[in-house]
Amino acid sequence: MTKLFCLLLSSLVISSCWAEEAITEDEGVLVLTDANFEEAIKKHDNILVEFYAPWCGHCQKLAPEYAKAAQRLAKEDSPIKLAKVDATENQALHDKFITRGYPTLKFFQKGEATDFNGRRDRNGIVEWLKTKTGLTLRTLESVEEIEEFRSRSNVVIVGYYKEEKDTEQFRKLATSIQDIPVGLVSDAKIAEKALKLKKNGVVLFKASDGESLKFEDKLADAYVWIEKNKTPLINEFSQSEANLIFGGDQKEFIVLFYKQSEETEQIKKDFRKAAKQFKGTILFVQVDVMVETNDRICDFFGVDPEDIPTIRAMSRKDGLKKFAPAKNKLSSSAIAKFAEDFKADKLSTYLKSQEIPEDWNKGLITVIVGKNFDEVARDPKKHVLVEFHAPWCAHCQNLIPAWDKLGELYKDNENVVIAKMDATLNEVEGITIRALPTISLFPKDGKDNVDFTGELELKEIVDFLVKETGEQPNGEVPEPKKEGEVKEEEVEDKEEEKASESSEEHDEL
Repeated sequence: MTKLFCLLLSSLVISSCWAEEAITEDEGVLVLTDANFEEAIKKHDNILVEFYAPWCGHCQKLAPEYAKAAQRLAKEDSPIKLAKVDATENQALHDKFITRGYPTLKFFQKGEATDFNGRRDRNGIVEWLKTKTGLTLRTLESVEEIEEFRSRSNVVIVGYYKEEKDTEQFRKLATSIQDIPVGLVSDAKIAEKALKLKKNGVVLFKASDGESLKFEDKLADAYVWIEKNKTPLINEFSQSEANLIFGGDQKEFIVLFYKQSEETEQIKKDFRKAAKQFKGTILFVQVDVMVETNDRICDFFGVDPEDIPTIRAMSRKDGLKKFAPAKNKLSSSAIAKFAEDFKADKLSTYLKSQEIPEDWNKGLITVIVGKNFDEVARDPKKHVLVEFHAPWCAHCQNLIPAWDKLGELYKDNENVVIAKMDATLNEVEGITIRALPTISLFPKDGKDNVDFTGELELKEIVDFLVKETGEQPNGEVPEPKKEGEVKEEEVEDKEEEKASESSEEHDEL
């Protein structure tokens, strides 16, 4: 009896030690750890998990949108759950799921993980999840609900079907449509009044074009019709729809940058007139530069505020290329001619550049911009090591002391130039910067550049430079700190360095 009691007691102790940690919530988002992750994945068939780091700026920006998405789904009584994992505190999950950087979002359906690749705002997250789970279709039961539904997006789809077989087929159609809200009406009177449909069919509403298109043929042919007609003639840019506009199948774009005014209204009419000539071949986009969140796309296209209103062209057919008109003429005929030349590959690539600073070569670090890149970096008589950086990049900021020291070590070497270039304001043909900072050596005698791929430590960079050029530093190179000598805040910095700072991974246009 005593032995049995001891056995029961020990089994209780063991089971309590291995009991799964309770799952808590933070603003509607489940908080997961190494201990309770598997329990959550088993419990919820559809769960989106964000793996984040507390110090990550992108994670901090996403947090309120992520919470709002979770709250919206809960309000709709959706079975889809949102969760988050502090990957800096849960090493097992970090090692299993973090492969590129923070935040990493994984969607688990019955335990199977797929990457989240939708828009990273509350509406984008919800619509993507509904599409993935087949819960994207919204039932509309009044004219007022249809009007409210239409106001949610520039493009919406509403179908009218009564029979169960047809509604099920329409529901399957809805799951295949990306980034467009889809609604279903089953009441004949509501369909006739709000949709002008007297029989089964689909209506495609495009707010920016002020039009609604009807489809009343076989439901099996509806998808092809929607894909052909869903794109508006003019797309009004917003951060929330950036992926829908620039991330689809369309490869060529004409973009108008404007400030709202009486003069601009005529320009927008001319822009629309020109767009009609290229419907289906070039996507026409307009950007209101007075919208605060649109400043980054202006920087991306290198648009000077003094030039607005103005237009640009962009192609994604063979890499990413941008083009600017020789003269800033914005009549419908001038815009059409610019588009024609763009289609015919008659335009020269437009590359951003700052002006060359007066003291560009006076300090330990040579400052390169787009305008003097070839002259400096491709000097056949010098080895030029360039750091491509960004002012907002934490990794770049952390590298400043080492880079300055590197400049000091080679300041008297006539064969070596230590340089830097702001990659957000300057572009060079043939060079694509995918992560920040990027360090690249441009050897003398016109040889191909070589990227540095080691740790961002001074000694590793010097070793790389010596190996590639044979040029020794003038002075002693400090040894990196040994294990155990690193301060706590430096551990966090080093962890952040490991995360990719690529703009395609973390930043929307």
